[in-house]
Amino acid sequence: MDRKSALQITEYQAFGGTFFDSISHAAMFRDEKAYDFGVMTAGLFSSTKMMGLTNKRWSYLTIAQGNVYKLPAGTNDYQWSVAGDSEIDFRFTELLVSTSAQVGKGNTSFDIAIDRNWLKAPAVLKLGASDNAPSIEILSNQAEPLNAHSWKYTAQLQDGNPNSWIPASYLAPGQVANRISTRVSNEENYKGAGDYYQSFTKLRSVVGQYSNEIGFTDKFIKREIAAARGNGQGMMYEDLDGKQYRDAFSRGMIYQTSLKDKNTNEVVQKGVFITKAEQRLLERTELDRERAMEFGRLQIDNDLDSGRVKKTAPGWRQIVMDGQLMVHNGNFTLNDLYDFLHQVFFRRRGFMNRKAMLVGGTGAISYLSNLIAQNASVFQTLEPGFAVRDNAEPVGVHKYEKEFGFQFTRILLPMGIDVTIMYDPSKDDDQLFKEKMPGSYLPKESFNIDVLNFGRTENAAENSSGENICMVMEDQSDYYYSVANAIDFKNGIVRDGSNVFKNGKTLEIKRELSGSLAIWDVSSVGRILMA
Repeated sequence: MDRKSALQITEYQAFGGTFFDSISHAAMFRDEKAYDFGVMTAGLFSSTKMMGLTNKRWSYLTIAQGNVYKLPAGTNDYQWSVAGDSEIDFRFTELLVSTSAQVGKGNTSFDIAIDRNWLKAPAVLKLGASDNAPSIEILSNQAEPLNAHSWKYTAQLQDGNPNSWIPASYLAPGQVANRISTRVSNEENYKGAGDYYQSFTKLRSVVGQYSNEIGFTDKFIKREIAAARGNGQGMMYEDLDGKQYRDAFSRGMIYQTSLKDKNTNEVVQKGVFITKAEQRLLERTELDRERAMEFGRLQIDNDLDSGRVKKTAPGWRQIVMDGQLMVHNGNFTLNDLYDFLHQVFFRRRGFMNRKAMLVGGTGAISYLSNLIAQNASVFQTLEPGFAVRDNAEPVGVHKYEKEFGFQFTRILLPMGIDVTIMYDPSKDDDQLFKEKMPGSYLPKESFNIDVLNFGRTENAAENSSGENICMVMEDQSDYYYSVANAIDFKNGIVRDGSNVFKNGKTLEIKRELSGSLAIWDVSSVGRILMA
């Protein structure tokens, strides 16, 4: 098969006829690792070239791209550390000089109270109250404790002018200062200010587990086999080639993908058959995980029947509340977008590594496209075909057919900020999101924008890929199997005297998997909400 699209309607030929093989998907991957099976399945059910499948952005952006952090088998808790800012604000806690004093005038020393005991001579601090004020040189070799959260230092102004001074208000409680330098003698110096290290916050999360099953009675299976062979009653449908079939669960799709041969490292093409029954089961379970990665809230309790521990990991909507948030009332401008994104990236990413993805529904995508068009209209005369051009697919109604229109999908902003705009169809789902935007048929969620900062981060868990957004899953927790008894779709009724699992006339298919969304550094993601 040379077709490059993800899915193709087909019939599955086996054993001289058309049969339903409930384990066909797994069998095609029998020579691959279980991990590969999970990746390929996630890739299938988050494909952008869909045939009735629901797009799943978190699956697509994580496991389908190989951004997976796999925990050891039997482990579904994990923790990591997030580094704070390397530069620390020192905050004044008490005013130890007169409110009317000209502090530091005449090179006189004075006392200050600061919330950390990390300073000593010869550290130099820049005052936050005024960028033009003289700096402060620490004279104390050791901080003197005033209380559990306050330490006293002796200091003087770092200024060559003896007439310089600062208002006492610059040292008042709540004002801040930052260490900028040291000041020592040019010969036989013995002083050193020491260093301090950025703070680390240790975080912990869990991995969710999801499971679905489907069962078929012997009567259903008999009818199904008859329908698959064209002998039963069912609805007729056509494939892409116009060939007609009776509607049956044994019909399905071919998912064609590229895999690396684990022995030769050569890229090979594999076509995987997915029946309707398998599609529904696999799709449902993948959707369970996808929705948990979006809406999940952290919860750990016990199953009511078995008493076993049951865990739900936080999803995007809970995680992002610790990130960057912005609310607007419809007057959002491109400058506002730049200011917001610059705050996200400032001091967090290098100049050449500031890539963001804006994810929205129809409302948000239309709003952003119009917003960019307003700013880009000045370039219309410089770019031929910016809006009006020859129709690439003429319909034969006029000799000079033209097409008009455009849509922006990428923005390059100052300071190296590179923005990609991505459409998420789930945001337009009015069954999932019931609240409507006033004056619109679209849900409110359609207008909200998720800001995803991709790329590597130093705050990722050890031994992970280093990507800021990934899926965390438990190894050896991906189940997919069938339990056949006296009858199955592939062979029909067992009548050769062979053993069966149990005395039952049903067929069951079960799918169980794990996985949860992980965002190692939430300070680099956010939401832009329309009020």
